[in-house]
Amino acid sequence: MPKKSVATLSDPTTWVEKYGDTLFRLALLRLGNKATAEDLLQETFLAALRNRHTFTSAANERTWLVSILKHKLADYFRIKGQKRQIEWKQTGNQD
Repeated sequence: MPKKSVATLSDPTTWVEKYGDTLFRLALLRLGNKATAEDLLQETFLAALRNRHTFTSAANERTWLVSILKHKLADYFRIKGQKRQIEWKQTGNQD
C-alpha cells in the first residue's frame, strides 16, 4: 500500500488571518447565529491544530479546514436534533 504523502501546512498562527473570514461566513450562513458560528469556528481551528499531522497533499489547506468545519456543523445539527427529540418526548408530544 503506498504511503500517504504528508504535506506542509502553513504556520497555524496564520490560519485565522488567512481563512477565518471565509470559514466564519460559511458557518454563519449555515447556522444563522453569530455566537454559534464563532464557537464552531474555534472548534474547527482547534481540531485542525490537534490533527495537523494527518494533513496530506491530497487537499489544499483551505479545503482541509472547510472539511473540518463541515464535520463540526454536522455534529452540531446532529446533537441539536437529538436534543429536540428529547424535549419533544418530555413535553408529552409523542408521535
